[in-house]
Amino acid sequence: MLRKKRIDFVKHESMSPAMERYIRSTRTRRKYLTEKIREEKIGMEKLHLIFADTRERDCREKELQQMFPNLSICHATPFNIEIISGRAGKGNALVALGKILGIKREEIMACGDAPNDWNMLEMAGLPVVMANADEETKKKAAFITKSNEEDGVAYAVEQFVLKKWMTDLPEWQKTDWLRYQVWQREEKGKAKENGKKQHIRKMKGVYA
Repeated sequence: MLRKKRIDFVKHESMSPAMERYIRSTRTRRKYLTEKIREEKIGMEKLHLIFADTRERDCREKELQQMFPNLSICHATPFNIEIISGRAGKGNALVALGKILGIKREEIMACGDAPNDWNMLEMAGLPVVMANADEETKKKAAFITKSNEEDGVAYAVEQFVLKKWMTDLPEWQKTDWLRYQVWQREEKGKAKENGKKQHIRKMKGVYA
């Protein structure tokens, strides 16, 4: 009699140690998940699947899209599939939030780096894509900013939000703001160079 191999964790070769720690620390293993959902009548907001092989993920993603055309099925990494309601999604949420805040769609900037951001990028007036994104996602961009490692979101905010905002400031405030930006970058550079945890904690206290 063959025994089924117990799988405690599905790991893809591209999964970083930080991502693995995050998944392990935020997930609870259930032997009979579907029964648990039925018993407790749990409302599911999102189904997240993890694969050890990208080719298998691609195959399953296409199958699921054909089987459930009314659902939003996409991915954010080489090893996952995300399944949510077709009425949900980052783009619809972005537009809904804009209506609540009185912000027009063409005035909204959105930053993304993966296929699960496509809907949001298509909805935004200014779609910004990170330099580390895949090529298909970059095609959705009106502007490609710096990478995640280079504070790409902050750079986009500086280019399209703060520059416009600063034009309305008095000269003395502009000078103070620019001095602060220079100091902030210098301190961040020091933290990256020495990599000391004590220094990083100190920096977080300064920026808090």
